[in-house]
Amino acid sequence: MKELRLWIAAVVAAAGLASCSSAYYAASGYAGDDLYVQHDRAQIARKQQAEAEAKKAEAEARRAEWEARIAEAQAAAAENDYYEYRSADSNPYQSILADDYESAYARRLRGFESPTYRMPSSYINARYSSAFTYASAYDPAFYNVIVMGDEVWVEPKYITSMFGSWGTSVVLLDPWYYGWSWPWGPSFS
Repeated sequence: MKELRLWIAAVVAAAGLASCSSAYYAASGYAGDDLYVQHDRAQIARKQQAEAEAKKAEAEARRAEWEARIAEAQAAAAENDYYEYRSADSNPYQSILADDYESAYARRLRGFESPTYRMPSSYINARYSSAFTYASAYDPAFYNVIVMGDEVWVEPKYITSMFGSWGTSVVLLDPWYYGWSWPWGPSFS
């Protein structure tokens, strides 16, 4: 029995001594262990400075990568704008032309929804817009210039006749009629 007690005491002592070994502390990475850490302040400062420089270099590399991506995207957008300007769809004379019923109908609906529809200021604004300048290039013998709110477009006369007097006021004005009936009219002044 005495031997058994000695064996138990030896095992407990060995376990206690093994638990305090330096190999245990080094493997566990215990923060309070001063035996296995660097105590040289210059070495610590160099290590921290190297870490800060590595982070700074990484941030600069990320920034350079993003700037390169942004420059690439801007170059692609500029190239697209260049070719888009040269394409036939962006011709300003074509963009104001409603040469079929559907596009004329859609423009009329947009004109009705315009906040300046039937307001005198809309005609003044439209008169000095670039769309009105482009619209004045079309031959008035074949095309009508339509102004509804902010919308200005040109459509062939046969398309205008499809709508009748829809959305417009009918004014019958014949300058020849004044001259024959009323001598005091604008034809004789």
